[in-house]
Amino acid sequence: MSGRPRVVVVGAGVYGAGTALELADAGASVTLIDARAPGHEWAASSGHSRVLRVEYGADVYYTRLAAAAREAWRALEARLGVALYHEVGVLALETDDQAEGPVGWAQQSFETVVGLGFRPERIEPNDVSRRFPAISSVGVRFASFHAVGGFLAARTATVALVEAARAAGAALCFGQAVVAVEFSGGRATGVRLEDGTSLPCEAVVLAPGAFALRLCPALGIVPPRVTRQVICYAPAPSPHYAAPALPVFAELASGCYGVPAWRDEPALKIAAHLPGPTIDPGDASARDATRDTLDVHRAYVAQRFPALAGLPLSEPHVCCYDMTPDEHFLIGRAPAAANVIVATGFSGHGFKFASALTPAIAQLALGEEPAIDLARFRPDRAMPG
Repeated sequence: MSGRPRVVVVGAGVYGAGTALELADAGASVTLIDARAPGHEWAASSGHSRVLRVEYGADVYYTRLAAAAREAWRALEARLGVALYHEVGVLALETDDQAEGPVGWAQQSFETVVGLGFRPERIEPNDVSRRFPAISSVGVRFASFHAVGGFLAARTATVALVEAARAAGAALCFGQAVVAVEFSGGRATGVRLEDGTSLPCEAVVLAPGAFALRLCPALGIVPPRVTRQVICYAPAPSPHYAAPALPVFAELASGCYGVPAWRDEPALKIAAHLPGPTIDPGDASARDATRDTLDVHRAYVAQRFPALAGLPLSEPHVCCYDMTPDEHFLIGRAPAAANVIVATGFSGHGFKFASALTPAIAQLALGEEPAIDLARFRPDRAMPG
């Protein structure tokens, strides 16, 4: 693009805000649009924390990308002057009922990160409880602790990126939903808001999270499935349940993971990486969390944190996954128009990568080739199911 290109970024979550900042830094005229305020409770980028781990089984690409994102988050912290990343370490567990055969996710992750030069610690199953007194080692057959990893302050990071984008020159437009991308001659010429206003531009970045469901079909893209996900908080009755005594923890067999209590969040976060029922992201009733939706969480707490069994789980909260069938993201030029850049399908594991991927998304919006390989995220790729 020549001159000072006008770019509209739809969605002020971590990907939209981060991309808007990158574009403003590059000299583009940027408008960042969202139907709600940054960090609102319906946003996929909301909430207290998101895990940052380099453990990705045998997947070297994601492992390297997570390592790059970790460094990029640290650079953003320095720039923004806000604490965004808390490196409390990651405990990866593999259980006897692991369904993937003799070598499961935790052991594959250990071998992959060691092969890339990291130095995680292998922990004998019987030593897990001695090392981390809050956790029961019942059923554990493989365990590792990696000091590289922890959690990101999700809402804090998102709001800080929005403010940084504004300070860099981006215009903010909140309280208006984008209802359509406008086209002429096979290219996007602007976006139309719900009040009928049209915003002209030379490029559009679509990063609306679960609400991509409403915009993707017109662009020749199969939208991600949107599912209802419940997280909750367990009491942390002693320092054993808080960092640094307890790190982030994750195990694939149960699908559960969590974040230790920490300073401004004095409770143990428990979440399940198990796709829930499909919902309409705009349906408020589908976001009501009730205590009868927490059976998986209760069972996990009883197994892994037996001292908390029977204690009430508080603050059940519903968020949405926007997940593709292969669980890889959708990043790239839309088949219907090369100047529409799609950046969605991140839920479940995408937040951590935003610091590494938003520069590439901005490069696509400016008509440039990204500095990193995004081939596995092509929106027009063949996917299962």
